[in-house]
Amino acid sequence: MCTGVSGAGVSWVRDRDLHVLTVGRISFTNDGRWEATNKPGSDVWWLQLKFAQPEDSGKYQCQVSTNPTTVRVVTLNVVEPQAVILSGSDLFVDHGSPLNITCVIPDSPEPPEHLFWYHRDMMVYNGSRSGVTITTRRGPVTTSILFIERVTPNDSGVYTCAPQHMKEASVRVRVLSGELPQVMQTGCTCRGGVNPLLVFLPLLLLTSFYHFLL
Repeated sequence: MCTGVSGAGVSWVRDRDLHVLTVGRISFTNDGRWEATNKPGSDVWWLQLKFAQPEDSGKYQCQVSTNPTTVRVVTLNVVEPQAVILSGSDLFVDHGSPLNITCVIPDSPEPPEHLFWYHRDMMVYNGSRSGVTITTRRGPVTTSILFIERVTPNDSGVYTCAPQHMKEASVRVRVLSGELPQVMQTGCTCRGGVNPLLVFLPLLLLTSFYHFLL
């Protein structure tokens, strides 16, 4: 919003490249998303932007052709809402244990109208199978919780939290049947991560060869 004195022209200028966007109601850009408006008889002018993108963020100057020129700088911050799954990208859970996946949307001017959950590209919803519940609370920070009472190997795979018109987030769930994840099976409890077999195997082979010669 910018206020100009009666009879004075009002221009909107993009600060980063000093490109004149509008003078009065006349547009000086090929980007049709920009438009300057005011009510008839009013000295209050608005610069409107449709379908704002993150790259539109920055400073904009409202210049009123007084003597000297009056300049008011307005800062535009375009936030792109994105879902975040708190557990990270991988989640390990034992067979028969409960599974709780929490998805939050921290940066959203308005809560998403709809939020969907998917497992292996198939929609998951309340009652989609026994033991599955989804609880969603909308507000300044929208939170959605997918809960499975007892997981089975069929529950392994990628789960996606997909709020409408926002970036989605995914997590890969691995259901364990009493075994440790492969990344945790080092087979070594020694310092430096050296497997004892690699240390003693050459010595054992040499001893066996010596006895064979005797």
